[in-house]
Amino acid sequence: MKIGTKLWCATAVIAVCQLGLVAISGVRSASSTQFFDTHQSAHEAKLDAAMQWQAERAALTARTQTLALALDDSAALREVQAGVEVAHRNIQSQAARLEASALSAEEREALKQALEHHSRLVALAERAVQLRASNDRSALETLLASDIPASTRAGQDVHQALLAAMASSATQFKAAFKSQRQATITMAGVAAVLVLTLLVVGTRWLIHSIRDPLQRAVESARRISQGDLATPLQEGRQDEIGEMVRALAQMQSSLRETVTQVQRSTDSISTASAEIATGNQDLSSRTEQAASSLQQTASSMEQ
Repeated sequence: MKIGTKLWCATAVIAVCQLGLVAISGVRSASSTQFFDTHQSAHEAKLDAAMQWQAERAALTARTQTLALALDDSAALREVQAGVEVAHRNIQSQAARLEASALSAEEREALKQALEHHSRLVALAERAVQLRASNDRSALETLLASDIPASTRAGQDVHQALLAAMASSATQFKAAFKSQRQATITMAGVAAVLVLTLLVVGTRWLIHSIRDPLQRAVESARRISQGDLATPLQEGRQDEIGEMVRALAQMQSSLRETVTQVQRSTDSISTASAEIATGNQDLSSRTEQAASSLQQTASSMEQ
């Protein structure tokens, strides 16, 4: 693999890791936001139902008092009785809204107590109608002085308990949301550390994969410059460094062949020089013999 390809691959890996980190963080953030919006909307709906229930309970209590105080069966009294029915249906509707919501165990217990109190309040309204019909003024006075105020206090208590249970549920939800957000932050931090670790490890690997072969190539070039043409150069890499080492090997082979040829030429020249020297010696000896023969001939002719 070419060095440029390795660098591009490393860059691509880092980019993919960063994009993955951003994508995961985005998904987790969107999930947390949806989690918050969903539970916040549910909590607001439950709180709205509880507040409407409380308002209808107050109206139902007031109408019950009116029924207990009425002296005759007038059209206004019948309207109050109809209002009692309307308040009863409205409370049942709000109770159904709450029961359909995702409630905690504490909220369900508080809702159960509120429903029981509502049943007792409706029973008080019915009793007020019956006592007024029988004209039992003593029982009506007891109802007004004791039963209805006790019911009012109990209603306030059960609704406060219901609101407290909802507040506790909201607190738990906030804690869960905070935990989820902290988990997202922790996950992003761990992922960032992993990406940084991968970056450091990949950088060290790239440095070693480039620097070590270059150092070996430099040492090989130095040996060649010092005349070491026997040590073979081996490099199985297919990148630019491998090409450089193979070029050095070719240069080493060419230099070795050149030196061999020079040595052969030197040997041939030495042999020729030796043969020439031997021939010169033979020629000199023959020349001396010829000169000696000529002198002898000359001496004989003079005699």
